[in-house]
Amino acid sequence: MEKQLHSVRQKPVTATEAMGRLVSKAKELIVLGCLSDNEKRRTADTIKILRRTQSASKRRKYKLFLCDLLEKTGPPSVLLCAIALGQVVIANMRQRDRHRLIELVENDTHFSHRTIQRLAARCQIPVSLESLNSNDLENMDNTHDWQERPAIPDTYEEQSLQAASQPTYEMNIGRQIELMWSKAPIDLIPQLGDFMKDAIESSYQWKMERAAGEPTTDCFVTIVPEDENADISINLRVGQRLGLQLLTLLKLRPLWSSLLGHLPP
Repeated sequence: MEKQLHSVRQKPVTATEAMGRLVSKAKELIVLGCLSDNEKRRTADTIKILRRTQSASKRRKYKLFLCDLLEKTGPPSVLLCAIALGQVVIANMRQRDRHRLIELVENDTHFSHRTIQRLAARCQIPVSLESLNSNDLENMDNTHDWQERPAIPDTYEEQSLQAASQPTYEMNIGRQIELMWSKAPIDLIPQLGDFMKDAIESSYQWKMERAAGEPTTDCFVTIVPEDENADISINLRVGQRLGLQLLTLLKLRPLWSSLLGHLPP
């Protein structure tokens, strides 16, 4: 009898059941607005799994799922997966259920709430697969102590000062995003002019998308704030060499240095 009960407890979770847990946790976070200490630890562990090479079978399954989830849905759903499901649940799911779960998450609106976006940014969940190449969290043993981290800026002035030192995703959370646009048709890029076209096409993002055969590009991300009097932000990804030439062409002035910090105007 005990063996039968154990077998029932270990039954793989279906995509629908897993989605129910994610939605339930999302609603809870929206109400509470913060993570528990245990949830912070689970999130930190998940980030380490994402960033490091995994050899164990279950960890490999979990990492592959997380990467797919991050690429298709973004950091908020990775946060919810870490605290509502975790490695054991995901690794024990059938492969078709894991794929189906990502499809369900893609079509749900609970994960776009700004409270969950803010928490994901504070936890420093990678914003893209490209950002996983950085090693800034590789040796963080006290990642759960989020209270010591700087608060996300609430004003445009603060965002301008922190722009060079924060990930784009985290920097924009303070604007209380209402809408986010991307997926520009690639055949429209030449309309921007030759120099801008070449700069975009030299970016890693562009090359990765073309290698995957994508018909659109995320080199443009447009953010529409809730405040109708606030400006729309258009973020653009370009390659390093031509991007630096663009800075010179536009005569932009540096605001921040990793050595000197904030620079005077």
